[in-house]
Amino acid sequence: MGEDFEFNCRLFVHSKKDIQQLRESIVGISSGIIIGSSIETDYMHIKLSKWNGFDPDRINEHRGFLHYKYSAEIDSISDFYENKGPVNPEVFCEQLCNIIKELREQGDLVVASSDYEDVVVEKTGWNWSESTPVHP
Repeated sequence: MGEDFEFNCRLFVHSKKDIQQLRESIVGISSGIIIGSSIETDYMHIKLSKWNGFDPDRINEHRGFLHYKYSAEIDSISDFYENKGPVNPEVFCEQLCNIIKELREQGDLVVASSDYEDVVVEKTGWNWSESTPVHP
């Protein structure tokens, strides 16, 4: 992970929680705060929303994660505030993977779409791929 690290990530999340409960779960996991419709941590800006591709009848298909209920767009907090210093990619990934693991432990289905999905697999044990399409 070098200087060219692209922080942007999208999580696809399927949960029985309503959006406010999911937002509160992420806040609890990340020690973040809610600002408007977003969550902010020391390292991340997270925009959680209902996914416009949500289709409960399709979540068990080959690329079913594209039909999960929620989407979380995640970026480095320094992309939103000039006064925030650069974010360490390793720390960012560690916090992201912790959110993924904790949500999964709460029973949510979570798939990350990013340039560093290999790190997600290494730290969480799984992420969707053509060779591992079934959520554990």
